[in-house]
Amino acid sequence: MLGCWHGLVRMRRQVRRAWSQVDVQLRRRLDLIACLADTNGVSASARGRLLREISNAKEAAVQEGPASERARTERALGCAVRKAFSGKGGTSNDPLREELADLRQELAATERKARFAGQFYNDCVMRYNERVEMVPWRVIAGMAGLEKEDFFEMEDPLGSATRGVV
Repeated sequence: MLGCWHGLVRMRRQVRRAWSQVDVQLRRRLDLIACLADTNGVSASARGRLLREISNAKEAAVQEGPASERARTERALGCAVRKAFSGKGGTSNDPLREELADLRQELAATERKARFAGQFYNDCVMRYNERVEMVPWRVIAGMAGLEKEDFFEMEDPLGSATRGVV
């Protein structure tokens, strides 16, 4: 019995550590999106909407809640980013254009890292949830109040704009 309990606790800790890696990448993503919005890469109205979405996403990031709620917030932010960057948003200022390109590449790299971290998190959650559902771990989890964890699903906010960026 004690071995089962320790196994569940160890798996739950691994889920928490995996989530912290996802959280680090999502926070970095928010910062990069804010930097992109602060440049002249988007129109003023789109910038305002995007900054409001970033603010909402940062508030949601601070609150502890299920990964599914955080994923919903991240998807809403992704939609706002897609809308904001759907136009060319071009500028004749070459240094600014280069800065925008660099920020988009950095965002694409962060998106990839966040997706990999999310995959690892979901793998940890899957193993933990399977264990929580199986006997004898199910009995021990029930006595200890351990419940199944939510999966995390994230979209690529820039869509095809980040594809092909290595």
